[in-house]
Amino acid sequence: INSHQIMESTEPKEEEKPVEEVPMEDVEKKEEEENKEEGKEQLEGESISPMVNQELVQQLLDMFFTKAVAEKSLFLTNGTVEAAIEWIEQHQNDPDFEEELRIVKKEEKKKLTQEEAKLKAIELQKELRKKREEKEKQLAEEQEKNRMRMAKEMALAKKEMEESQKKRDMEARMREKKETEKAKREMLEKLRRDKEERFGKKVRGHLRLVFSWRE
Repeated sequence: INSHQIMESTEPKEEEKPVEEVPMEDVEKKEEEENKEEGKEQLEGESISPMVNQELVQQLLDMFFTKAVAEKSLFLTNGTVEAAIEWIEQHQNDPDFEEELRIVKKEEKKKLTQEEAKLKAIELQKELRKKREEKEKQLAEEQEKNRMRMAKEMALAKKEMEESQKKRDMEARMREKKETEKAKREMLEKLRRDKEERFGKKVRGHLRLVFSWRE
């Protein structure tokens, strides 16, 4: 390991996300379906810790990598620290970078070889990644549907409020008009009575008043 690699590896890193447990039930279900005719043999995940050199794992831990990353990088390479660091640099932005790598095998069958275990582990990670992406896509679609529904409901509510306001404004104008006409009739009637009291006889003809008001 050259000094440049060690310096880069020991630099303070961003807060690491907690290592997610590998959901083995999905893998078990798939394997059970594939082995239905053989008795639906149950599968389980096996740790890769016994398959990697723990002294090399410790060297990577000393560089502040997590145990899951250290073991996975050594397991998927040729087993040297240099190759593990190179793998880390290439895959550190992968969504499942911090996930623990486990292998799946049938208990009753012979132990998998290093190469078989590696292929099985990679296959498992691909399946988990695909399921996670599908779930995220479904969630995004649901959120978009909810956003469109809320926008439609808000537009409808706004339209109803505007129509209700127009109705209230029209009713207010009608009341104002009726009140003005009533006041006009009362004023004409008062003038007519005043004329009769002053001249002692009924006033012939019609009295006209001109009203002006602001709308």
